[in-house]
Amino acid sequence: MQFLESDKVYLKKLSIHDDLENYHEMVNDEENVHLIEGLGMSYMTKEDLVEFIRNYQGQLLGIFNKQNEHVGNVSLSGFNNILRSCSYAILMSTKYKRKGYAFEGSVLILNHAFNNLNLNRVYLGVVDWNESAIKLYEKLGFQREGKFRDAFWAYGQYHDLYQYSLLKNEFKYSIKWSDM
Repeated sequence: MQFLESDKVYLKKLSIHDDLENYHEMVNDEENVHLIEGLGMSYMTKEDLVEFIRNYQGQLLGIFNKQNEHVGNVSLSGFNNILRSCSYAILMSTKYKRKGYAFEGSVLILNHAFNNLNLNRVYLGVVDWNESAIKLYEKLGFQREGKFRDAFWAYGQYHDLYQYSLLKNEFKYSIKWSDM
């Protein structure tokens, strides 16, 4: 069942009953996931993936294009009800990058975070050399708050991790839910 929809994509809660073939491919694409902490360190089996989905603490949504192809995932997690904040993350399949799917999926989930969940702040961490992700986050309105030095390990060395956040009153891509 579709959860949120735009012109190019729709978001749907991932289920262990979904066809996970493309997701399995995404998390094992070393060139793609080497920028994401916790992925790419070892091969993830389909059973590992099912367990991850089953135990996910947050909202894990698949991004699907209008041809019903699973093109990526977006998630909200680490909810703090007192501060009205959470963490945001995105993973896109290499074969579906640079088509606008990441941007539209992100706009949908951020609208959900700010308007449906009434959050005030959404934050993320990104490795310093992930330039395409940084461009996406800044286009969405995220502001860099700081840097965690040597906080990410890849290719035999440490890298800096940038901390970004977006406040509800800064988010400029509001959707009128009645129009959907």
